[in-house]
Amino acid sequence: MITKLMKMLEDGRDSPLLRFSIAKALAAAGQFENAAYHLQEAIRQDPDYSAAWAELGECRARLGDNDGAITAWVEGMSVAVRTRRHSGQETDGSPAPASAITHRATSFGGLITMKPGVMSQQDGFAG
Repeated sequence: MITKLMKMLEDGRDSPLLRFSIAKALAAAGQFENAAYHLQEAIRQDPDYSAAWAELGECRARLGDNDGAITAWVEGMSVAVRTRRHSGQETDGSPAPASAITHRATSFGGLITMKPGVMSQQDGFAG
């Protein structure tokens, strides 16, 4: 799978979705550093790609980069909320669910908690 995806990239078919797909395949193979590289490229191409932010957080966590994981998850939450508001999907004033990022962030050893309208770390960070 990785070989086929990399061939598509070599053939000039670069896109955020392709980079995300490559990263998912690399992460499944335990190649988290390489996966993070392709996720960063997906995000460079499309900063509003919240799934890429979520997966980048997962890769960073697997690499032992707790601060990097938290940063990616918080940015992913911010993107998910912002893009939902701009798309007109938010109708009742509640924050976007962004469930995949919230699940990863809240299950990450209690280092970060997500509450409606609040993003904070135990050390007092408030976003």
